[in-house]
Amino acid sequence: MWPKHVQSDTLTQIHKAKLINGKIIFVKVIKEKNIKLVEDDIIIAKYLAEEVKEPNLKKIIKEFTENFSKKKTLKAERIFLKNSAQAYGSDYLPIPEEQLCTDKVLIFAYEKNKLKSENKYEQVIDATKKTKIELITLITAVTMLILTMIIFGTTDNIIGIISIILIIIATGIIIGNKISKFKELKK
Repeated sequence: MWPKHVQSDTLTQIHKAKLINGKIIFVKVIKEKNIKLVEDDIIIAKYLAEEVKEPNLKKIIKEFTENFSKKKTLKAERIFLKNSAQAYGSDYLPIPEEQLCTDKVLIFAYEKNKLKSENKYEQVIDATKKTKIELITLITAVTMLILTMIIFGTTDNIIGIISIILIIIATGIIIGNKISKFKELKK
């Protein structure tokens, strides 16, 4: 393990390390002394809030205490890394080494983002944009059709006809895109 930390904050610090097999990892540890200091500060803050009799101050201290109790352990952060790593658009993702982690030690390595490297990340973004455009077009056309029927009582006018055409086009595009995605999956 490299003795000098690569990152540090009030409650934790991260050291770079190398496993026996040569894999580079990062070790995030809780600073137990600082945990104790913050717990002592919370006790003092609660006492002072009682003396001052300020209800808003009590609420703030209660909220801080609840958030702090979650940060005393790295369990929540480990779960977050594990569940959300693939959602990042970065080239490399922090992946926990589950068998080495505890509540007080989080060990992770950075791995190449497979979705991004396979260009799937951009495909997901493009598909999302296309779907939004399709839905906006369809919603706009349906809204125009409903307003035309409310205002004129019929669709036998230019706005009604345009609305119907837009609905048909948007529906056709949506169905066409779904068919092409299905064909891609079959390959």
